[in-house]
Amino acid sequence: ILKISPELVDMIIDFVDEGRYVLRLALTCRLFKDILIPNHLHFRNISVSFSRHRRLDLLIRRPALARNVRRIRISDQ
Repeated sequence: ILKISPELVDMIIDFVDEGRYVLRLALTCRLFKDILIPNHLHFRNISVSFSRHRRLDLLIRRPALARNVRRIRISDQ
């Protein structure tokens, strides 16, 4: 299983909606942690405001991260 490519891991995780299950998988080994924590867990649920939109800018610059977003909350504050 440690020879799985990061792209294949990404495709598998696309079917997992619950962040807690992604976290549990990330804690099983270093390979999964290195792939899942920065790219999947941090971008699963996003809260942004119009005045502070750095996360949205990052998603624009790195569209591959945008596919990991499950929920987005936008506020005017």
